[in-house]
Amino acid sequence: SDPVASALASAREAVWRAWFAGDTIALSKLVPSVVAAGSGLQPWESRAITFQGARAFASSGARLVDLRFDSTTIALDGNVAIVRSRFAYTIELPNHERNTVTGRATEIFVLENERWLNPFWYLQ
Repeated sequence: SDPVASALASAREAVWRAWFAGDTIALSKLVPSVVAAGSGLQPWESRAITFQGARAFASSGARLVDLRFDSTTIALDGNVAIVRSRFAYTIELPNHERNTVTGRATEIFVLENERWLNPFWYLQ
């Protein structure tokens, strides 16, 4: 439904933006204590490693300048949603060089206490 899709899109955007900002307080509200995260380039990560990565990115002086998702599909089964999409983000490095990364994301969200939490993602 549209309200569910909108809520999931907002939750997804909040998780990604919090990660790039190194905002572990926001992440702790969006990512449950048990998490599995990975990508084709890195091994599976725990919540602690994910939060470390967020802090390291933010302290590097790089910043997120653009974040886009398209081709999003949602498979909803009760309080669980599998969200697949293509993503593109652009970061600006401290030397003002910009890098754009594109790929595909598979993310799982669970509805808990009327909030969508993000315990799993895999980026390719």
